[in-house]
Amino acid sequence: MVVGIIALVVGILFLLKEYIPNFNINWNILWPSVLILIGVYNMIKEKKVTSFNAVISFIGLWYLLNTINLLPANINNIFWPLILIILGITLIINNSKRRRR
Repeated sequence: MVVGIIALVVGILFLLKEYIPNFNINWNILWPSVLILIGVYNMIKEKKVTSFNAVISFIGLWYLLNTINLLPANINNIFWPLILIILGITLIINNSKRRRR
């Protein structure tokens, strides 16, 4: 369903770009937003936070905030270490939940 909605929106955007002269698609904002939507949608649908959903949402949020200049320039050096930390935390949480069952 999410892939269908994304395809629909991107198709509409391309169509608008063809017929409205000054309409521009800002891909630097669109693709991180799509990643955030996919991650959040899956979290809501599955009613749990998986490592995939957390990482995909974090990557989208990071690039979106970086694109609109809400992050300091030097903070990019800690991006991948933070991804690994988030991945590790979610794997530990998911593993501990499985052991309780």
